[in-house]
Amino acid sequence: MLLSRLCTIALIGSIGSVALADSFKLGVLGEIDRSPYKGIDHDNSVQPYINYESPVFYIDGLEAGVYILHSDTQQLTLGALYDQTGFKPKDSDDWRMKQLNRRKESVMATLDYTLITDFGGFGATLNTDLLGRNKGTTFAVNYSAALTMQDLTLMPVVGLEWHNKRYNNYYYGINHSESMRSGLPEYTSKQGVNPYLELNLSYQVTPKWEIMATGRYDHLHKNIRHSPMVDKSDLYSFQLGVAYEF
Repeated sequence: MLLSRLCTIALIGSIGSVALADSFKLGVLGEIDRSPYKGIDHDNSVQPYINYESPVFYIDGLEAGVYILHSDTQQLTLGALYDQTGFKPKDSDDWRMKQLNRRKESVMATLDYTLITDFGGFGATLNTDLLGRNKGTTFAVNYSAALTMQDLTLMPVVGLEWHNKRYNNYYYGINHSESMRSGLPEYTSKQGVNPYLELNLSYQVTPKWEIMATGRYDHLHKNIRHSPMVDKSDLYSFQLGVAYEF
């Protein structure tokens, strides 16, 4: 999971400061994610990190888009986001899970609104599948507050993330043919809401070098937890990265 647009904006100052001039950062990001699937403990990855901001266009990690509204206190963006949610049967140690079909990652259209107030930041994000893989939709709302101490910024976030039936059923449902091959019972997942907590950290080592870290905890809805593919009720992820601003 990458930093949300809300967190990224707050960590670098404010929406208004972003709009003044183009900025470009390049770095590397390591990530550890606890997998919900049976037979898979963690998903680990190292990937390049790109952040580009202009008054009309942005790239932020696995997301890119345009600004529809861009003021000192409000922001509305429309873009595309690479959703890393997926399942590869070969990665599981469970023989039954190896008999299931792959659940592929997808690209989601994303509409994101951010409001910055004296009481903190409020965000809402709507995502829907563009590639026809999960054919699903997700919606998230969150609240955050930035705490700055010289070169260190901490941002705790609390939020709710809703997945519709199609999204959950693609990643956690088991159809009849899969059940016959694997011996796992058929399962049709429904919609559900996952509450989450997140802590973001940014440390400005020098005017050009920045260290970033994110920790996140998600509690899975019962419609995910009850899937025969799943053996965990809580997920966590951790990111650590470094970036250089040109």
